[in-house]
Amino acid sequence: QEIKSICDRLSLPFIFRASFYKANRTSILSEKGVGLDDGLKILEEIRLTQNVPVCTDLHESWQAAMTETAIDIIQIPSSLCKQTDLLISAAKTGRIINIKRSKSATLSTLTAGIEKLSRADSNHKTILTDRGTSFGYGDLVLDGRNLMEMREIGGLVCCDLSHSVR
Repeated sequence: QEIKSICDRLSLPFIFRASFYKANRTSILSEKGVGLDDGLKILEEIRLTQNVPVCTDLHESWQAAMTETAIDIIQIPSSLCKQTDLLISAAKTGRIINIKRSKSATLSTLTAGIEKLSRADSNHKTILTDRGTSFGYGDLVLDGRNLMEMREIGGLVCCDLSHSVR
């Protein structure tokens, strides 16, 4: 509520982003979340009570149809940005799709993802998110040229700095 009120005061858009399940944790001992059913109930409650758009990531194509009342923006995790079935099922929901560029994905990888979305829904709305590039040393380096190239593909471009400033 506090962050939303600050955004309202500054006339900035606010999107609530959270995961109901994180299947891509490095350690097998890491918590993965509350699961699909409970997670979607929580996200829907936030969407309705706070009157904000909600974004969450999907890891399986069958999850897309279950998110109808809870989610405004479907995020495709960076590790899954090439997954055809996941992209198509997300596009068929008619919701905004946020594709996170994986640390090794090229511009052609993102272009192929957009083409997959277009085949499923020619009116899709897309956000492309960059999170940095890995050069094999465990760090992500943000190269601003990627953002400019991503703009040429179309859609809104976003930068997730949380990965490259650790």
